[in-house]
Amino acid sequence: MLTGKLNRKIYFDVNEKIQYVLDFLAKQTPDDVVAGKTAELDYGIRVFYQEYTTNPYEDVTYEVHQNCWDIQFVLSGQEHVHVFDTQAAVSKGDYDSENDVEFFENPTVETKVLLNAGEYVILTPNDVHKPRITAQEVSQVKKLVVKIPM
Repeated sequence: MLTGKLNRKIYFDVNEKIQYVLDFLAKQTPDDVVAGKTAELDYGIRVFYQEYTTNPYEDVTYEVHQNCWDIQFVLSGQEHVHVFDTQAAVSKGDYDSENDVEFFENPTVETKVLLNAGEYVILTPNDVHKPRITAQEVSQVKKLVVKIPM
């Protein structure tokens, strides 16, 4: 898992696809978000535009993707994303290969990432994650979720 702000330069070598996505995200505004809108970019990258109200922890399920990295970028609002490693994961069922998703039980130990407007988290296939969680107070969030195929 990597986190950061788009207004800061990345000072390490980054996979070409990830840098391509970060450059794309830097040009987006909250006005670009239309809930349900999707976009196809180069490299087979897919972008999902989301707008929603954050949820209590217990109302959201952990998930992981085997065939892509996720970049979750908040344009407005605030949320927590909870993350833990697949080695500690207890599956709730079978992997859905058509939608590249598997759901998991809540872990005993997890990392909580706070995302404010302009911040992102990069999640690998080893990062079981639970986004959309209310942080200090319920928030209306505009967010882009980017799927980068491996």
